[in-house]
Amino acid sequence: MSKQEILSWTSLGFSLSVVFFYVMFVFGWPDTIPDYSDRFVKIFFNVFWVAVIVEFIIDLTESKNQVNKDERDEKIEAIGHKRAYPYLSYRCYSVPGVTLQSYWHGR
Repeated sequence: MSKQEILSWTSLGFSLSVVFFYVMFVFGWPDTIPDYSDRFVKIFFNVFWVAVIVEFIIDLTESKNQVNKDERDEKIEAIGHKRAYPYLSYRCYSVPGVTLQSYWHGR
């Protein structure tokens, strides 16, 4: 695997861990699901620390004079940004709209 792929996977693991802990802290464990929260906390805590350690190791071993991205990586990133920006913009603009709509309808 290339360094970019490793960083992408570790970033995904880190993000999922943070989202899991945020959801658990804010909403708690649902009553309809058997309580496996201890196991999930252990799993996501381990994923979090493994991701941090892997990213740290890659950062230490990475040569500062070496080029990490080529034109193909730049093109892939540009396509991702092209698709993600309108989606994110739509979501950011829709939140106030939904909030106002729920206020007007009294829910």
